[in-house]
Amino acid sequence: MKSRRKYVDIIVFGGNRQKEDGPLITFCLEAKKLGYSLFVFTDPLHSALPAKDGDFCYLLNKHNIHHKVTASLNYDHIKRFVGPTTLGISINSCWIFKDDIITLFGERLINYHGAKLPEERGAAAYSWKIMRGERMGQLTLHQIVRKIDSGQVCKKMNIDFPDKVKCPSDFYVYMEKKERMFFRRFLQRYRENNVLDFNPLAFSKSYYWPPLHTLTHGWIDWSWNDEQVCDFINAFSSPFQGASTYLKGERVFLRGSSLSSSDLHFHPFQSGIIVRILNDDIFVVASNGLIQIHELKNENGNSIITKVREGDRFYTPYDELNSARCSKVIRKPTGYIIRNYEEP
Repeated sequence: MKSRRKYVDIIVFGGNRQKEDGPLITFCLEAKKLGYSLFVFTDPLHSALPAKDGDFCYLLNKHNIHHKVTASLNYDHIKRFVGPTTLGISINSCWIFKDDIITLFGERLINYHGAKLPEERGAAAYSWKIMRGERMGQLTLHQIVRKIDSGQVCKKMNIDFPDKVKCPSDFYVYMEKKERMFFRRFLQRYRENNVLDFNPLAFSKSYYWPPLHTLTHGWIDWSWNDEQVCDFINAFSSPFQGASTYLKGERVFLRGSSLSSSDLHFHPFQSGIIVRILNDDIFVVASNGLIQIHELKNENGNSIITKVREGDRFYTPYDELNSARCSKVIRKPTGYIIRNYEEP
């Protein structure tokens, strides 16, 4: 006996950001307010991802959002939910959509990319953005095609981030209200005629940025100047574990940094030396300037600022820096795979 089809208005693929209640839950709640019926496909990696309260699956259950946790997308499982006007949207999805699923939705399979396109194709957009000192952002919805982040755009919103926004979690918090408004306007317009209007990307301005893995890539190179070290630390700060270096033979993690004024001129050999400890902040020389560090923790996540002394030095062995540059991360529905760039 064949199972009866139960079409829904929108199928959502993916999950939330780490330690956040959005953007997928935000999209679903806005859709429910407008009367859309939903079904969510999420993966094992996202299902257990910490949120502000509980984990991602806890939020799905809390808001009565029907969902399925699966490591792979099954065409037949998806097909029974897809009707003539069903919209498919990927939000933080680990999956690469195959041709049969793309064809199933026609032109109604889109991806939410919370960054600029085509300048910020790929992953870890806000860590890369912080490293570059970029303050302009964008929320984008684009058509899903075989090549990642290459489909035509159907909606976008520009964001100018204020200077107080420093680390990825700051960017995400600032984006939350913008995302809610962005999703609401898109859903309201789509409800009127179930039509998506697309505009092509300018690939002459395209840049692709690969995924980052904090424990693999987050090693501080103390030969960088003060601004570069500061931006790098912030790029791996909250919600992530922090940028890594060594102190007294042990791996430590630095989070939250800012430039500090100094009238002195520093030699590169002084880089990494802790020259001041004040109000639970540490001040470190970084090539041509001074940076202020707000959090210092060990591998167990415990603060060790009280154990640091002026004159101690941070250092990162060359082997760690070389490994960070030679390693790539592949994000799968079940977790991360770390490979060397020399591997196929």
